[in-house]
Amino acid sequence: MRIINQFKSSTKFFRNEKIGILHGKERSFPEAFVNRVNSKNVEGIVAEPVKIDKALQGQPSGYALIIDRISQDVPFYRTWLKNAALTGTAVVNNPFWWSADDKYFNNCLMTKIGVHVPQTAILPSNAMPDDTSGDSFSNLAYP
Repeated sequence: MRIINQFKSSTKFFRNEKIGILHGKERSFPEAFVNRVNSKNVEGIVAEPVKIDKALQGQPSGYALIIDRISQDVPFYRTWLKNAALTGTAVVNNPFWWSADDKYFNNCLMTKIGVHVPQTAILPSNAMPDDTSGDSFSNLAYP
């Protein structure tokens, strides 16, 4: 709850905002975190597992804060989190330290500073990264 109190004082934060937790196979901590935050009944704050429906460059994630528990294993999530951070989401567990060269992120950044680049979307790989299973992708919305 310390992290919520830390961000509560921010002027742009917590006016009908969502806190998301991005996770893989792990269930105990993410579910407990969501339940604990929501049990506090703080007006304007709701926690939920992150759901990724679309991944379009320069578009906001819909979350004020995301706690990342899986991107170290799934490059798609890491790239998506970089765009989320660029568009105003606070991300706990910095996705930027993993890679310095990321075309999608570079395009997102160019969009934000007014440089015209081709519209880009990212798709997760159909091959699962090592140490993951179908449960690691429960945050993705499938058609």
